[in-house]
Amino acid sequence: MTKSANGVDKLRRSVYQKPELLAEGPNQVWSWDITKLMGPAKWSYFYLYVIIDNFQPQDRRPGASPMLKRHAVQALVRRRHRQA
Repeated sequence: MTKSANGVDKLRRSVYQKPELLAEGPNQVWSWDITKLMGPAKWSYFYLYVIIDNFQPQDRRPGASPMLKRHAVQALVRRRHRQA
């Protein structure tokens, strides 16, 4: 307990520890999101629901394959070059 400015005892909350979720296989940890998108007419909307399995095998984690990144960049450059 701590004392407030007016001398009254206050209970101190414990520091919240944000959970760290680690998926070691598929179907263990899921994330979700709902996004509101504007529709074609005024006051019309679409709701985009996304549910994602957070598991990524070792070979698909970001930074694991520089060769894949290089091919993706080359494809993007070729696509942009054709559009110009």
